Amino acid sequence: MPSSASFVFLAALTIVPAAACHGPPPATAGSPERSGAASCKVSQPVCDPRVTEDTALALVRRRCAGCHAEGGKADHPLLDADALSATRGDVALRLAGCEMPPDDTLLPAAERVRLIGWGACVLPAAPARK
Repeated sequence: MPSSASFVFLAALTIVPAAACHGPPPATAGSPERSGAASCKVSQPVCDPRVTEDTALALVRRRCAGCHAEGGKADHPLLDADALSATRGDVALRLAGCEMPPDDTLLPAAERVRLIGWGACVLPAAPARK
C-alpha cells in the first residue's frame, strides 16, 4: 500500500499539467535521452496492464543496476523480483515525478512510460479533471 507521502505526491500530480516541463524537450530520435530533471516531463502515472512483471524487472535490471544492485549507491536494491514488486507504486511515482533516475542515468522515454504504466497499476485512480 502506498504511503501517505505517495498519496500527497499523487494528488500534486493531478494538479500539475501532464506537459509541465523541467527543461528542454526529450532528445530527438537517434540521440540518447538523459532522463534526469533536465529532460524529464512530469506525468500522471496511468496503469498499463500490458506491462508484465518480467518486462519491468528486465528494464530495471538493464537501466537501474548501477544504483539499485545489492551494495549500490541506493539504499534499496531493486534487482530482485520481490523487492521490485514491493516498491511498484513508489517506482511509478518517482519516475512520473522525474525524481528518478538521476541525471547521469540513461532511460529512454518509451522505457520510462512502460515502467510508470507497470507501477501505476497498484496506485489509486486519480480523480478525473474537470
